[in-house]
Amino acid sequence: MGENLLDQELEHYVWQHKHETLRSIQEGMEKEFGRSKSTKWIKPRREEARQAEEIPEVELPTEEEIRDEEKTEEEDRYEEDPEIIETNLEIARLKQERKRVQAKKELQETKNQLALLKEDAKTIEDLRRQIKGLTQGIKLQKAWILKLKKALERIMAGNENYYANATCPECEGAFLWLSCPDFLTCAVCGQAYNMPKD
Repeated sequence: MGENLLDQELEHYVWQHKHETLRSIQEGMEKEFGRSKSTKWIKPRREEARQAEEIPEVELPTEEEIRDEEKTEEEDRYEEDPEIIETNLEIARLKQERKRVQAKKELQETKNQLALLKEDAKTIEDLRRQIKGLTQGIKLQKAWILKLKKALERIMAGNENYYANATCPECEGAFLWLSCPDFLTCAVCGQAYNMPKD
């Protein structure tokens, strides 16, 4: 770093820390730049920075602000024209509708990304394949459950203790059998119930 450039950096540091003590500024320079200046060098620059803060800056309008002001004046002239009012309202409605559609689209995209993250999928197609596989697995399980149910009903129908007219309140299985003279037992969950009075 050149000497002139370092001096500029140190001066900039003084401006940034103008509300600190001279010693504090000096120590900060030492820490940040590995070099500092004397308090006699720092003091006038700190005072200059403090004074600059007290003088309010006057901002001149930019060309764009001037154009906007002229445009506003022109708009004011046409403000009471009913056709222009209706057109402006229609434009506002269209903008609102566009924002609503965009927000809905972004929401759907976020939902899709969340679904992909939850299922550890890279694309929607990966997710669809997973769902299809799960759906086929569920159908297969349902088919097996139905086969097992029919097989159990056939086996139990041959048993004289099968109580076909009752359903287990616990598992909702219709596989109750008479385990002793006063109790029915569910062949699925093993729950025992008092024999209903006929």
